[in-house]
Amino acid sequence: MNNVIEALEQRGLILAVMEISSIRPLAEKECGQVWRLILSPEEISCLNGMKVMKRRCDFLSGRIAGKRAVRRFMKMKRIPGSDRADPGFQDIDIRRTGTGAPRVYLNNSPGGMGISISHSPFYAASAVCSGAQYAGIGIDIEKIEPRHESLLHVAFRPSEIRALQRGSRQNPGAPPEQVTRYWSLKEAVLKSMGIGLNVDLKDIEISENDSGAVRVACENEVKERLSRLGNHYIDAASYLVGDHVLSVAMLVRGD
Repeated sequence: MNNVIEALEQRGLILAVMEISSIRPLAEKECGQVWRLILSPEEISCLNGMKVMKRRCDFLSGRIAGKRAVRRFMKMKRIPGSDRADPGFQDIDIRRTGTGAPRVYLNNSPGGMGISISHSPFYAASAVCSGAQYAGIGIDIEKIEPRHESLLHVAFRPSEIRALQRGSRQNPGAPPEQVTRYWSLKEAVLKSMGIGLNVDLKDIEISENDSGAVRVACENEVKERLSRLGNHYIDAASYLVGDHVLSVAMLVRGD
């Protein structure tokens, strides 16, 4: 994990990951002093409205990972307009925008940074970046596991399927790790643009050069929506973390 953290820091991103199982004892508690030390009043209100334990665990683990990333980011970077380099967890409010994307507020003021949160069944991950450097950020963490072959034809273009199916003679077909990587990268790209999986995933084409660097090409609706956001381009990367894949996508300001 340390090599992934270092690689992301070179891109200007701060990463925090935590095990969701460690949050369950806290998620089972009623609102009390511990919550008030971790969550803002708005976040406590949101959590109180969640009755399903999985949702409560996901919410808490994502918020804690996000706030850890924000605090590390503020210690390492100078945030314009902020006079606190080490805010308390309760001073950091991660709110949902109209599209469902998270946004950071510090003491009820915009935090000047981008944030993205993702969950797998086992982990919550969050990445934070400077709003001046990137116009958007997306992170996705996925467990590597076999996926139904029909997914290939729903989510991937013919060129991507050909790349995925370049298996060896001993292991033909699309390896689960590669399929998971490509899927995860597409999710991260859409998050960086502030949109979800309500578009044709084939409008995003993932490819890699000989050194393994990721290239993202957008077509049709996704390309149009990207152009509406400004003169930006997408930078993306994917990393193997144990039996998971962690992908990030950054909307790099081109203006």
